[in-house]
Formats: sequence, C-alpha cells, structure tokens
Amino acid sequence: MAAVGNPRATLTATATGDALSLSGRGAFATGCAVADLLLVSAVRDDREARLVAVVRGDAAYS
Repeated sequence: MAAVGNPRATLTATATGDALSLSGRGAFATGCAVADLLLVSAVRDDREARLVAVVRGDAAYS
C-alpha cells in the first residue's frame, strides 16, 4: 500500500544540532489555530525519509 500525502504540503525537516527544524508550507486544517498540539509530516532533507512530528500549536507564532 502506498503512502498518501498532500501535494500542497511541502514541509522539510533539517537537522540543527540535536534537534530538527521544520520549514516549508503546510495545508489548511480546521481547528489548528486553537490546538495545543499538531501532528505534522515532513521529509528529512538529508535522508529523503518521511517523518511525523508532534509540534506545539503556538510554535508557528513564536
């Protein structure tokens, strides 16, 4: 079974020391503006592997 992805969402995860930095463009999700946590998927730029991360809801605004 092939993985299903959103072609409009282009998030890239880049290694920055001991952490990963997410950058790019996401897709619309109802309720995300008031969510405490978000589940996002991205592609590692150095491995071309897809990953899923839990991100604080206010991380995009800080």
